[in-house]
Formats: sequence, structure tokens, C-alpha cells
Amino acid sequence: MEPALACQMIQSLNKEGTQELIVSCLSALSLFMLWGFFTDTVKKRHGGQQRFLQKSFISLLILAVIIIAVLAGVIVWQYFQKSKPEEACYSSECVQASAYILGKMDQTVDPCQDFYRYTCGNWMRTTKIPASRSRYNIFSEIEDQNKEKVRTILEKPSAMFMNNHSTAIEKAKTYYKLCMDETRIEKQGVDPVIKLIRDLHSWPLTSSHGLTWTEASWDFLRALATNHVTGFSALFSMSVSVDDKNSSQYIIEFEQSGLSLASREEYFSNHSNYKKIRQGFLDFGVRIGELLGGDNSTVLKGMTAIYNLESQLAKIHVPQEELLDPAKTYHKMTVAEFQNLIGSSIDLSQYLRKVFGRDLGDASVLVYTPKYFRELGSVLDKTPKSTLASYLVWTAVNTQVGYFPNSFVEASFLLSQAESGVHAVDPRWQRCVSKVNAAFGYATSALYVQDYFAKESKSKVLAIVKEIEEAFIRGIPLVAWTDDKTREIAIEKVRKIVQMIGYPDWILDTVQLDKYYQNVTLVPMEFLRSHLNIRREAVRRNHRKLGTVPDRLEWHMMPVDTNAYYSQSNKQIVFPAGILQRPFFTPSFPMSFNFGTTGMIIGHEMTHGFDNKGRHYDKYGNLNNWWTDQSASSFHSQTSCMVRQYSNYTAEKTHLKGERVLGENIADNGGLKTAYTAYKQWERSQGSAEVKNLPGLSLTQEQLFFVGFGQLWCSYYTPQYTKQAILTDEHTISKFRTIGVVSNSGDFARAFQCAPNTPMNPQTKCQVW
Repeated sequence: MEPALACQMIQSLNKEGTQELIVSCLSALSLFMLWGFFTDTVKKRHGGQQRFLQKSFISLLILAVIIIAVLAGVIVWQYFQKSKPEEACYSSECVQASAYILGKMDQTVDPCQDFYRYTCGNWMRTTKIPASRSRYNIFSEIEDQNKEKVRTILEKPSAMFMNNHSTAIEKAKTYYKLCMDETRIEKQGVDPVIKLIRDLHSWPLTSSHGLTWTEASWDFLRALATNHVTGFSALFSMSVSVDDKNSSQYIIEFEQSGLSLASREEYFSNHSNYKKIRQGFLDFGVRIGELLGGDNSTVLKGMTAIYNLESQLAKIHVPQEELLDPAKTYHKMTVAEFQNLIGSSIDLSQYLRKVFGRDLGDASVLVYTPKYFRELGSVLDKTPKSTLASYLVWTAVNTQVGYFPNSFVEASFLLSQAESGVHAVDPRWQRCVSKVNAAFGYATSALYVQDYFAKESKSKVLAIVKEIEEAFIRGIPLVAWTDDKTREIAIEKVRKIVQMIGYPDWILDTVQLDKYYQNVTLVPMEFLRSHLNIRREAVRRNHRKLGTVPDRLEWHMMPVDTNAYYSQSNKQIVFPAGILQRPFFTPSFPMSFNFGTTGMIIGHEMTHGFDNKGRHYDKYGNLNNWWTDQSASSFHSQTSCMVRQYSNYTAEKTHLKGERVLGENIADNGGLKTAYTAYKQWERSQGSAEVKNLPGLSLTQEQLFFVGFGQLWCSYYTPQYTKQAILTDEHTISKFRTIGVVSNSGDFARAFQCAPNTPMNPQTKCQVW
């Protein structure tokens, strides 16, 4: 037998790897050499020399056996070292991590059959859902924890911040006290509400409390402008925003609005649930009118007229599915051109003068829904002034009941119970913290960061962001359906994204913080009046942007918020301090879990720059077609698979709207894929020393990554809210956010060894990025 052939045979039997193969081959070659030496010597048959050589051979053979035995021992030792499971980490952090993860899982469920129940089954069984919530999830839990922290801060009497007295902090704490003074609010009764109605030029539904309304003295344009400068959106919304095609300037934008119900479908669908919602709308409105002194028949007649007007508005509203392509909704025109579009029912030059306090007749505006405004004039022309007056006041009153006495809050249940299944309110302190966060978000964020935010989290999260960014860039050349030109520009766009982590530094400067809120005036002992002042100043702050250069580092979410976002025009991904905590980011947890949570969220937001909306914006944040025709066509082919996939999911006997939720689903799928790639690269760079195996969890690091992702979406929905979310939310219902993504992931199927054609490993998989 030839030595080379012997090595080939050994190689065919060898299962342990290159090192063991080399040792085996060397051992075999040694034996063959000895055997050759022996046979050649025996052939010589030279008496004593032959006996000497035989003894020599026996000695060499014994030596070879010893060498082989030693080598075999080394191989066996190495084999068991490799196959021996890594020891579990029993530090307090690891034990806590294991308990946290296990506490949500239902390990009796096969992950290849239903990964959502596998990761969240125990959470769904054991979590006590507040009666005040139509939806409750992991984000809600963290948000509630953050509110508790902010409450603790607000209830401290001192207005000191960073060793200085802060007027912004003082205002925030004063506003919280005004909100919490329930006794005073109840004692004041409806008087503050009556003042609001007078500010809005009275209400035909009631003549009580000195309210009088006459058609002759009522001015529609003045009432509409007052509604809008107080921060309401009757008939339409108007604001100053960055110009989509020129991110270096601001422009006035107009968009359809003005509906009290959550979706246009609720006004004309024959579904029994929507009939209950419509009745709830009328019951709510009638009760509000009665609380303000109106008689039942007059108020019912007026509310019916308001509902009919809103129904007309709902019919001319452009469906949300038709507003998903920003290139098709961008309509820039002069005020004169917009006037021709809307007709004579609204004098736009006069309207803008009343709202902005200056002449803007020569300005350009953006109109996102020209079809709506073209038909709005006809609706207004057919509507009696009394109905318009009632409607304008209603859009303010119905959205502000949380600032009124408790009887108004209780009246709101007549609608909210039918629409979302809610029949209680959060504790007053929670509602008040939410109101303070909305009014003084930078002030409460500054306090939160000072007392609770781990400063080192910024650098640690930024490191993960960099890993995700590099993984995304490495993945772009592998996207087969794009061409080289599109890939090249896509990489440039990723490189331009600005990462904003935790909070803007300026909020920790007392001087700058106080300056931001210097124009906010609180009225002593008047909660509603103070709130309305805050709303008006927010509108003025927005309007002051017109004619200035956009700040690309401006935050559009408060640092205390439990969320994240991607800004198309500013090319920024933002991760506030409020979300940088367990389970979204926990330094003591295994990095596989952190990449499945924080990493996925980062990847999700980054992918938004390339979803069905974000792909239309170039690396400068401008609406600009930078795609080749070939890549654009291929993009539509790829996304159609995802639209079909999610449209086939049903909840409460209702199919999801795959087109509506496409952008978020592209981001979910791309985000998870990118995060997994980034984690594997991190694992290779760090080595096994950084890997933490948790006690009691028989999961590989790859499996733990996906469990982290799955547990992001543990959620509860009321049946009513489920239907509402399908109609209105751009996000997929949480269950399908989980199983939809993992069923598209080959990495998931390999990690859990899911057999082909199991529910979580279907043959057809949809992927865009």
C-alpha cells in the first residue's frame, strides 16, 4: 500500500479537522517507513546483521507506538476540550439576565412552530394589563418605569440643576403641581372650559354660562385661524417643516386632517363594531354638551351635524395607502396657485396673515393632498355656519378633556371604550407626568439624564451603531437585485447618516435650557390656561422657523422618550436615553442578546433610509430619484413579496394591509438581518472570552440573539384596538412583527434547526435588504 493512498483513506475517515488529519497522516507514514525499512532489511538476510536489525526494528516500533499513543492522547484531550460546553456565568448580572429572559418565555412551545409564543408566552400569561390601556407591551413597561423616575424628580421641591437655579425646571415642577391639584381643578369646574370656548369664538351647542353665538357676528376665517394657532387641526393641518426637495430650507406645509375618529373607514363602514364607535362618538359629544349646560335635544342635533360634516371630510380624505410614496405627494405651489385649487371658501392670504402675523402672500407652500383641498371648498360651501362653528370648537374640546374636571374624562369613556376597549384612566400622577413631558420634555429629560442615565451607555451604544453601520455597508454589495451604481450611492448615503445617542448636550446647560422655555408663561392656579399658553408657544416656535436654516442636529423626540426614529431630511438616527436600558440595552447581558435588541432597533432605523419612503431621499436628505430604472423596478418586485406575505396575516378576522405596513416591515427584516451579521462579526473579533452563557438557558448565542429580538415585541392588544391598529398603524401587529421576520430569516432557521416547510421556515422567504 502506498503512503499517499493510506493518507487518503485516513482523510476519508477523519472527522476532527486539519490538525488531527496531519497527526494521523504522520503516524501512518511513520509506520509505513518502518515497515519498508524492515522488509528491505530482511531481504538482505545477513546473519547477525539481520538479528541486529530485527532488534533495532522492534525498538523503533515500540518508540513509534509510544509517539502515536502520545499524539492520540493529545487529540482526544483537544477533542473533549472543544466539545465540552462553555461553563455558565453565575454572576448576579448573569443570573438576573437569565431570570428576565426565562420569565417571558414558554419553552413548551416549539420555536419552529410559533416563535412569538415561544419567546413571549409566559409574559402574555403573567403580565397584569392595566385597564386603562388598549395596548401594552415591553415599551409600555419601560415607559411606565421612566414616568416613575420623572415623578420622583418632579416631586422634589428644588429647582436647582447642575448647581444653578433653573427657570425651566421651576416651570416644569410648577406645571406638574397645577396638574396634580385635582381639588382646585374640580372646584373651578367648567369655568376654564367656558373661557376656552370664548377664546374660540363661542359654541352654538350651548348658550349657558353667558355663551352667546350669532351667525351675523361670527367670522369663519378668524375662528379657523384661532383654532390653528392654539395647536388644533380643524379641517386641515398647517405647519412649518423642512422642504423635502431642499433640506436646507423650511417651507409651509398643508395636509388633510380634521377627523375625530381614528380612521376614515370608521365613518362609513357597515361593520357592527364601527356602528358602536359612531354611536359612542354621538354619546360622548352629547354628554360634553350637557356638562357645559346644553339641553339634550339641542346638543344631539348639533353633534349629529358635526358627525355628518366629519363624514363628508372622511369621504374626501385620500386613503393612507395612496400617500406612501413621497415623490407622488410632493406638490409645491404658490399661495395664489393653492388659492385657485381650494376655491373661495378660504382666503389663504388672510388666513396666513392671521396665523403668522405677517404677509406671506408671495410664499411657496407644499400641499401633500391636493385632491382633498380641491374638494374641501365644495364641502365648506354646503355647510351651515352654525355647523362649522360647532365643529371648530368641538375639535378643541374633544381633544382636551384630559385637562378638564373628572366628569369630562369619564364622558370620554363613551367613545374610547367602543373605539379601543379602554374603560379606565391611568393614575393621575402618570397622566400628569405625561403632560409635563409633552410640555417641558427637554427639562424633564435633563433631570432624567442627570439622575438616572449611565453616561457610559452613549459610547457603548455608539460602538454597536458603528458595528451595525459597517455590517449594513458590507451587505449592500450582496444585494443581488441592485446594480453597481445604485449600490455605490447607497453606501455613500449610509456613510452620511448622523448618529444621535442619549440626549443633546445643550440640555445640560442651564442657560440654554432656560432660554428654550423663556417664552412659556404659566398662569398661577390655572391648569388649563397654562396648558393653552404652552400649546400656543409651541405653535409660535414652529412658525419662527420659517426663513431660517434647518438645524440638522435638532431632536424631534424627547430624550426621556422610550422610542427611536430615523429622519429622512436630517439623515439622522436617534436613540434617546429613555430607551437605552433593559431590555433594549443592558451592558451586563450577553452581547448576542443586546445585538438582538439594540442592534436590531439600530438596524431597523438605518434600513428606513432605504424603505419604500426613505429610498426616495438622497444622501443630502433631499427628495431626489438617485436609483437606476433597473434597481427601482427590482425594488418593487422584491417588496411585492413582502406585501403579499403580510397581507395574508389576519387578526380579529381582519387581514393586515400589507401595503400600509410595508415600510416598517422592510425595516424590521433588514434590521434583524444586519444586526445578526454585525453580531457574528463582533463575535469573531472578540473571541470566546467575551461570550456569556446564561445559567438555566440551554440556548446557543445565536438562539439567544433571536430570543432577544422576539422579546422586544411581547404585547397585548384589546380586540377593538387590534382592528383600529390594522386600519391606522404603519407598524405590523406585534405577533406578526416577530413571526413575519423570523420566517424570512435563513439564519433563524439554522440557529433553531427548523425543518423545511415548518411555519417559521417556509420555502418562500421575502427579503429586500
